[in-house]
Amino acid sequence: MAEYHHTSEFCLAKVKYPIYRQLTVLETVCETAVKVRGIGINYQPVNLEPCLVLRGKWLRGAGFQVGQKVQLVVNPGEVFITPKRVSSEQAESTPGSEGAETKQAKG
Repeated sequence: MAEYHHTSEFCLAKVKYPIYRQLTVLETVCETAVKVRGIGINYQPVNLEPCLVLRGKWLRGAGFQVGQKVQLVVNPGEVFITPKRVSSEQAESTPGSEGAETKQAKG
């Protein structure tokens, strides 16, 4: 039995990869830019498209952060999602870093 006022140590569970997640393909309404006049007054046909919603703490555990860009590789029957890597050229030319270097050179 645990001691009175005992707090167990925080320990991250060892994650074994790959983790298999099961999701359901949902449907979403695709907005049409052109109004189609047809049956009835102001009738607009409903265009449904497949939709997947990915969210959860498991994404952070897999290496995805909020605001991070991702790359999708789409093949028939499969989609690969990987974090987009920032090349060294892009990292050097990030907005704001140029201005700081210019101000230091002038000052």
